[in-house]
Amino acid sequence: MAVGSKPKAALVGPHWERERIWCFLCSTGLGTQQTGQTSRWLRPAATQDPVSPPRSLLMKQRKFLYHFKNVRWAKGRHETYLCYVVKRRDSATSFSLDFGYLRNKSGCHVELLFLRYISDWDLDPGRCYRVTWFTSWSPCYDCARHVADFLRGNPNLSLRIFTARLYFCEDRKAEPEGLRRLHRAGVQIAIMTFKDYFYCWNTFVENHERTFKAWEGLHENSVRLSRQLRRILLPLYEVDDLRDAFRTLGL
Repeated sequence: MAVGSKPKAALVGPHWERERIWCFLCSTGLGTQQTGQTSRWLRPAATQDPVSPPRSLLMKQRKFLYHFKNVRWAKGRHETYLCYVVKRRDSATSFSLDFGYLRNKSGCHVELLFLRYISDWDLDPGRCYRVTWFTSWSPCYDCARHVADFLRGNPNLSLRIFTARLYFCEDRKAEPEGLRRLHRAGVQIAIMTFKDYFYCWNTFVENHERTFKAWEGLHENSVRLSRQLRRILLPLYEVDDLRDAFRTLGL
């Protein structure tokens, strides 16, 4: 999370207009039926064919390069951007359901908005889903806790997080513990590399067919942050290694 007051997230993606209408109906009391249940017609259909977003729904180049740049001192970057891809896994194949990006304003963190967003999808509990995030900041402790709890309640959904930078609040012990909590919940956490930036550039950015070019220090900062993340998660990796060794020995 970016430093500052808790931000409110705004959704931008293939279903953004439906989400905006839904928020309006909720505020007027029209978003519920007489039973008090959420109105189904506005929920994103989990079986809907993937739709490529219009250019206006893609992120501007300058915005992406500014907020996702993995600089050592990210001064002034008080927003968190989250690019997401949702896929349904069928045996050995996967089917893309939706993609887009979210950003912070005041009031709610992007991770929590995404959880509310996907909760309205009516995902089939008999199918497996994979969600991938590319974030400009890693989650704060509270968001990590909520995400971990959500995943435990939805065992058919897996999450991967690729982050540009690691976020630490004043209490530098809280955020590392949040990342370890996510790892224990089965979340794959990694630092974005050139390959991830290249993918985001071609998927979420209005690039005008321009090729992504790495800035000076991208690789070095990615390696540095990866080592830092590894040190945070190292105790958990050591436990996993011991479990694998015991399993191999039949103990």
